[in-house]
Amino acid sequence: MVLYVYKQGIYIMNVIKKITKKEILFKDNFLSYTKSMIHLPIFALSTDINNSDIYTLHIDKMDGFKNINFEFPKLSINNDFMTFSYILKLFYENCENERDNPFLIDFNLNDFFDFFGKARNNRSAATKAITLCVKRLSRLNMSFVRNDKTYICNFISSAVIENNNERNFKISLGEGFLNFFKHDTDLIFNINLDNYKALEKDFSKILYLYYITNLH
Repeated sequence: MVLYVYKQGIYIMNVIKKITKKEILFKDNFLSYTKSMIHLPIFALSTDINNSDIYTLHIDKMDGFKNINFEFPKLSINNDFMTFSYILKLFYENCENERDNPFLIDFNLNDFFDFFGKARNNRSAATKAITLCVKRLSRLNMSFVRNDKTYICNFISSAVIENNNERNFKISLGEGFLNFFKHDTDLIFNINLDNYKALEKDFSKILYLYYITNLH
């Protein structure tokens, strides 16, 4: 266990700020991602997304990383990416607001839908889909070797979802996902989510994210 001198929320935000000179954005229309979040084969076109298969990927070497191993379900650039993004946004807020444990994420689906501008008459049908997104994200696992150390990273460690009309989500993030930041030095990009949401085709959304994260 690491003994933190500050509250953990302050500590984590300070860690992220030391990694990059870029401002971490989570308000208004922008959100900060590392290049690896976008370029690694995590999110794909939204086809047959409910199948339960787990995919594996091995990469020997890439940009200073070695022995990269991925285990993941098929994740969509649409609902899964939006759920991932919203959780990431709340993590940044927790750090900025100096929460003792910023890895504990608590939100109501109405706030989620408001953020993404989901019409109220479509929210009931989308509720189950977001629950499935959280389940899929909990199965995302990555390990790699860097500087003679092996890192094992999970994005979501556990989640509790209240099955009532409010649909409250309580999610525990795996601290290992911070390795996306620690090893993407100054490759943090601020994405305009309004531009992302304005694109109708999933392939266009992927191209937009790739375009932005190649401007460096």
